[in-house]
Amino acid sequence: MALETLAAVNAALSQTFEADLIRQYNRLAVAAALILAERGRGRNCAWDVEFSGATADAVAEGSDVPESEFTTDQPVPAILSWATYRQSFKISETEIDAAASSLGTPDVLMDMFGERVLNAHHKLISTINVDIFNGVGVSPSGVPNLVGLYGGAIEPTGIYAGISRQQFGEWAGNILGNGGVARPLTVDLMAQLEQNVFDACGEPPNLILASSGVLRKYENFFESIRRVVSDGRGPMDFGAGAANLFYKGIPVIRDRNGTRGRLAMLNTNYVRMKYLPHINPNDALGHAESKLAGSSGNAITMATDIPARIVLLAKTGDNVKASVKTTIQLCVKRPNACGYIADISEM
Repeated sequence: MALETLAAVNAALSQTFEADLIRQYNRLAVAAALILAERGRGRNCAWDVEFSGATADAVAEGSDVPESEFTTDQPVPAILSWATYRQSFKISETEIDAAASSLGTPDVLMDMFGERVLNAHHKLISTINVDIFNGVGVSPSGVPNLVGLYGGAIEPTGIYAGISRQQFGEWAGNILGNGGVARPLTVDLMAQLEQNVFDACGEPPNLILASSGVLRKYENFFESIRRVVSDGRGPMDFGAGAANLFYKGIPVIRDRNGTRGRLAMLNTNYVRMKYLPHINPNDALGHAESKLAGSSGNAITMATDIPARIVLLAKTGDNVKASVKTTIQLCVKRPNACGYIADISEM
């Protein structure tokens, strides 16, 4: 009798896959995860700020108060427009039904709608993370987007949130540039920026964000005794963006979307991602929304505070159309508490 091998029954056996779906794309969003989100309200993102206007001086004993001595600090409104981001998808009802009954398929694919929602959220946050650094308030297509850190929020000149830095110098961020000529990252450069931030606002920064290349230069530049891998206050976990490096106790974090040749020092007490709360009347998507809110995406994107809304679009056939969307704006409430080093060589 001839030996029967797998080839004889191969076509009759079912195909099974591992339970995990191995995603190949990189949608890690470090900055979006590190910046706290808080509720906004109304037609735009607005807050009041106050600039120096009061004066004081030594005076002669018993002297009268002239009109010129009556001065006060000046309150000014800061206003930014909301930016709406969304990712949409369309899947057939047959695809949903077939996936749900497909034994031997990765678990996440058996809930096809939930998987598409999670993927949409990953892509949404990944796109937002890019604009956290470089958004200029208007996208290339002409619609509102974030005003990013390097897009105007912590720049030393120009207008931010409707306030001119030429008129109010305290509204300026701190920058150390080199006229577009790349130069090495040095201890003195970092010390100078930290000093400038402190002198401008009276508080030190508490977070450093850099591109991967700049962080590599920071890591390689210092000898081991000065590469502090723990600040003595216990472990700090920043997920896949972390390198466990510190400068004066400030965590130094890399972000894949960080602008090449730049290192930003931020005071996160004054940086917030404002979001416009949404109302979902008659929304039957509670299961999908709970998955979205409770998942960090299997390390594809870091968990964020940014809420997203699932919107079912009009049904016009044998399919389900939906959008995952959020309305937000990045608010740097005190630009002089932040700054960056530009023109750092990554070579």
